[in-house]
Amino acid sequence: MDRKRLLQRWAMNPGRLFSFLYLIGRVVQRTNVRRQLLTVSHWLGVALLAAGILFLLEAVQPVGLVNKPSAITLATPLQDMSRIPGFELPVLTPAPPDLSPYALLVKSDETMNRLHSLTEVQRLVGSSGPGATATFVYQAPDRLRYQVIDGLQSIAIGDAQYYLGERQTWEKAQRAEPFRWPNFTYANNAANAKLEGLALVDGELCAVVSFEASHVDLYRQWIGLTSGWRRRQQMFAPGHHMLSTFSQYNAPLQITPPPSF
Repeated sequence: MDRKRLLQRWAMNPGRLFSFLYLIGRVVQRTNVRRQLLTVSHWLGVALLAAGILFLLEAVQPVGLVNKPSAITLATPLQDMSRIPGFELPVLTPAPPDLSPYALLVKSDETMNRLHSLTEVQRLVGSSGPGATATFVYQAPDRLRYQVIDGLQSIAIGDAQYYLGERQTWEKAQRAEPFRWPNFTYANNAANAKLEGLALVDGELCAVVSFEASHVDLYRQWIGLTSGWRRRQQMFAPGHHMLSTFSQYNAPLQITPPPSF
């Protein structure tokens, strides 16, 4: 798909554009790369590109069309997210009354922080539904490899960041801060934690715990009662929603620099 058609496709679906930009922002936030050789002309080019996209969003709007609220807007109740696959309300069975949601979060953080490796498939959607999917592979204590489907690829190892450039060649940059993993701290910031019930995920009975956090309307986590592993996670925040599925706990993997390094 050429660049013009891609922009037109995004312009007709701002939710997809938002989701893509937000996911890239999440990736930049995770990697925290300090690019070298970033000149004023580069920043000007980014500004012009952003202005061009905004212009296109206005230009392709048919004359006389009245904008209607999307199927899922910022003010839509969380239960209405069930129309998006993966964000449906879980089918639950009652949980024993002696289970503490906060204790489950603490146990899960502690268990996840003892992992040697993990794979996370993260699906991000905007307020209108469509979005992007990325796969994150973690290796303790300081390695990450991620790839956005049909898009960005990068590897973080300590204070080094490798990314696949526009010419499909790998480049290296110095990170502003070394990458560290695992670092799960959900219990420290959880508010109004609730135990919603029990559900079976990947063959393990899980407690479904929901809670609020800063800048997030709701987290919902599926925590294995036997393993303590976090199996799934839903996140609902203004304008974007995220579904994470976790697998390959402590799998024997090795994240290394690209072959050219």
